[in-house]
Amino acid sequence: MNKLRPLLSRRSFLAGAAFSALARQETTFSTDVKVVSLLATVHDRDGRVVKDLNREDFVLQEDGKAQTIRYFSRESGLPLTLGLLVDTSRSQLGVLDQERSASYTFLSQVLREKIDQACVVSFDNKVRVLQGMTSSREDLAAALSRLRIPGIIATLPERFGASARIAPRRFPPMAT
Repeated sequence: MNKLRPLLSRRSFLAGAAFSALARQETTFSTDVKVVSLLATVHDRDGRVVKDLNREDFVLQEDGKAQTIRYFSRESGLPLTLGLLVDTSRSQLGVLDQERSASYTFLSQVLREKIDQACVVSFDNKVRVLQGMTSSREDLAAALSRLRIPGIIATLPERFGASARIAPRRFPPMAT
């Protein structure tokens, strides 16, 4: 057993030394890059996407030095896939209707039916997929209309609507 112990120690030492030598070597990768692709989306002051920009509207710099933009194209025809995540926690109690409205506006301005796809997901203490990936604005709007803050009593119109449906069953009309 004693003869085996030094042999294991030497192997461990050699393996450790080899690993240490590899760890000290720095891996360097370099290449001569001829073209770099950059994607950009530009919004105006009101948050609307600006669609009519040209090469001259952009300035490209590398290390503070102006670079020539050799190739420029608008890629507005590419399909867009996005997930609309809406916070429905209690902290959103006073702003959920504004979130819903902003979401409707965003989808109506950005989503192109039959080209782009979106899904609607709400989150609070749970995550709920209200609408999976679709290009239907109607389905997405229906999902946005179902946004609710869990555990919050329904709004006044919803309460009246519910009581009108429940009341006739509980309190039959009085006979005259």
